[in-house]
Amino acid sequence: AAGIKKVSAGRWRLALACIGLIGFTAIGLKTRIFPDSDIVTITLLLSVLILPAFSGMGLLASEHSAGTFKHLLAQPIPRWKLLLSKVGMGLMSYTAPILVTCAVVCLTVGGRELPAARLFATYMAFSAFGMLVLAWSLLIGIRCRREDLYILVNIAVLVAWCVQGLIVDEFELTRRLGQWVWNMNPFALIELLDGPKPTAQECLRVVVVQGVVLLGLGYGIWLRFKRINRRRS
Repeated sequence: AAGIKKVSAGRWRLALACIGLIGFTAIGLKTRIFPDSDIVTITLLLSVLILPAFSGMGLLASEHSAGTFKHLLAQPIPRWKLLLSKVGMGLMSYTAPILVTCAVVCLTVGGRELPAARLFATYMAFSAFGMLVLAWSLLIGIRCRREDLYILVNIAVLVAWCVQGLIVDEFELTRRLGQWVWNMNPFALIELLDGPKPTAQECLRVVVVQGVVLLGLGYGIWLRFKRINRRRS
């Protein structure tokens, strides 16, 4: 019964997130106070700053705070399946609102100021950025026993990558160590949308580095989750 209740609550949160994001974007695009590109960027920035934190918070931290985590581990299910289902739910609750909004925006205002392909690329870049933030936060905060503490972990991840980007730029580390020093930063995905159109090679480099990072994060999350002591949970 508890599981059904959680799934139902998750669906409601997912629906509300979709409606809220679509509604906020629609109001901005309808009023046209700012260019379409600015409206899309603002709404996506708010989304990738808020949705990953709340999506990740509901995966394990909420189980800890509710006192149900030890019962979760006691289920006759392999831990990798348990973790996979949890992460899958988190990714769905984060990506679904963005993907639905992307479809609505591309179909309604695609070609008005920006080509639909450009809008689609923008949504995909921000979506990937949020996935990486979610993965980093989950890796560090997988043992968080309180939801507010997990949100602080999410904020710390964002601040850390902002600081890393400033350090790389200030000391010109890309010249000394190579472009990978910046490409490993999740913000490198968003930078591809800024300024002149990047070459296919530049895009490929960022995608490959971030793909390797994501694989490493996935493996790290699995190792940390596998070692969680049932008695302490």
